[in-house]
Amino acid sequence: MTILANDDPSGIFSISNSTAGPFTLDEDNNRILNIIIIRSRGDLTREFIRYDLLGSSGEIAGGQGIADFQPGDREINVTLFVSNDNEPEINETFLFEISPFNTGVQLSAPTTVNITIQANDDFAGVFSFSASSLSTSIGMLRNNLTTLEKNNYCSHFVTVEPSGNTSGGMDSRAVLTVIREAGAFGAVDVYWEITNPSTDISPTSGVLSFSEDQRTASFEVSAQPDDSPEAAETFTVELQSVNGEARLASSDTMAVVIILQNDDPIRFVTSFNQAQEGETATFTLIRGGQANGKERILDRGSRRHWDPCRT
Repeated sequence: MTILANDDPSGIFSISNSTAGPFTLDEDNNRILNIIIIRSRGDLTREFIRYDLLGSSGEIAGGQGIADFQPGDREINVTLFVSNDNEPEINETFLFEISPFNTGVQLSAPTTVNITIQANDDFAGVFSFSASSLSTSIGMLRNNLTTLEKNNYCSHFVTVEPSGNTSGGMDSRAVLTVIREAGAFGAVDVYWEITNPSTDISPTSGVLSFSEDQRTASFEVSAQPDDSPEAAETFTVELQSVNGEARLASSDTMAVVIILQNDDPIRFVTSFNQAQEGETATFTLIRGGQANGKERILDRGSRRHWDPCRT
């Protein structure tokens, strides 16, 4: 008489409830995960259980193989390792799954484990000023006519007509470029501010928006026109903060904008000169600063007779 095999002599296989997850891992501090495959009921035969990690392309090592249960084996431990690849990535979810290697093997729930690797390696980006934006010099935009010093002898003003847009013909605008390194996932707003604002420069704060995959963006600050002679002024533009999971770089988050000396006065060397009738009187004008721009002197005198202010 033969008594047939009964009561599941080969066992019933599943994932231990203690390791059924779900689990969240990261590349830096929580990189190892142990999953236990167990056999309940009988353990009289040698059996093979396949395990796979679905959705992985190398981010997790050890996620594929065959668990070899010898007679008497009740559990086998599978160890998974998260690779630290220094590649910016958003959250990634994988499915660990067991399945029969051959026919006749029985499974019971749970047979799967959900595993998530957290976003890593500055996936949203690291922000700073570009090297070319760290220091910029601009000129002061002039009004149409710049008033000179009043001559003590004359009862009127003389004006200078600028030949360019700014003192010395320089651009009055500074274009500052912010760069996004590491990852470029998602939209990010970068908040900036001039830490020592004045009426000579505008705007003094703002928000620079980056769309997903955008690597650079720029904003402008401009010198504001006036007619007051001024020494060079230095302004500090600082990246204040970013939103979301992005961060500011540890350096190059401050840029310097210099408005050069401007509106240099033009004046007569002497306020009085005299000559006999038929003679010529010569008046000399001087101007401060670098004198690297072309100027034209206009007379607004009203006298009909000889006028030392006439050009």
